[in-house]
Amino acid sequence: QLKSIVQRIERLEEEKKTIADDIRDVYAEAKGNGFDVKALRTIVRMRKQDANERAEQVFAEVLERHAGLPAVIAHMGLPDYADFLALAARHERVHLDTTMAFTTWAQHSAPFPPALRASLVTLGDRILLGSDFPNIPYPYVEQLSGLVALELGDAWLRGVLYQNAADL
Repeated sequence: QLKSIVQRIERLEEEKKTIADDIRDVYAEAKGNGFDVKALRTIVRMRKQDANERAEQVFAEVLERHAGLPAVIAHMGLPDYADFLALAARHERVHLDTTMAFTTWAQHSAPFPPALRASLVTLGDRILLGSDFPNIPYPYVEQLSGLVALELGDAWLRGVLYQNAADL
């Protein structure tokens, strides 16, 4: 049985080498046809990524190239709250809107992680009231109630409901 396992591994290693050689040949062909091999490798690597991860990476690259570009991330980036809060922390012109976040609707499908609560305070001046009213699956007042229920203080709430958008 051990001999069979070793032989299978050796056969797979040989197939892997053959495939690697074939891939190298395809890149050489592409280069011969005038394509940028580095760009092709990047495209192949990006296509292996999860679609959300890829989108966030592309968005981060745009922000790095255009440092003064203001951007507002809808729905606090839900369900990827942590990633988009981190993005906002890295880019001072990135804001997050509260549409759907902190509502009972979102708490069922994409709850806000309690461990990220401190980020709401740290980035408080870059969080904006979002409503998408009237195209929301809950009463408008629920959005406001969800923000009040966070109990982050009157100054934070005033900023989110009005001042942060006015300053933007």
